[in-house]
Amino acid sequence: MQNIQSSADRVDAIEDLIQVFRNAIINKHAESFLALFHDGPVPWLGVYNDATIAAGKMLNADHTKIWPDTHHEFINRIVQHPADIEEKFWNIRVHSQGDIASVHFDYSFHMDERKNNWGEEAWQLVRSEQGWRISAVAYSICCVD
Repeated sequence: MQNIQSSADRVDAIEDLIQVFRNAIINKHAESFLALFHDGPVPWLGVYNDATIAAGKMLNADHTKIWPDTHHEFINRIVQHPADIEEKFWNIRVHSQGDIASVHFDYSFHMDERKNNWGEEAWQLVRSEQGWRISAVAYSICCVD
């Protein structure tokens, strides 16, 4: 691992990680997806917006406003689902200094080319001996405007 990484190199490496994340979803490749994460516990929280809750559009009636999940469960659902799945990212903002970073972006999640949900996503990252790894994920879940 390099001791010093320029700001531009950090941003490039993090943007590469985002692309690997996206491609792993499209290709339903769990191994590539899971390799992007820190080995320890990784918080993964979805937050339903109020309009989605009011419209009863939540994935499961037992869900509360905040939906705890794991990156393992997320990719397993994708791999097992028969639909073509894609997550699109835009308005990507990377803040990094040294060996930690945060990434915020807008996203939309598509199943068989139909937009299923959308919102904003935020990742916390750490740079390990293996490179940048995701250490936490939080995202809003909007299914209605």
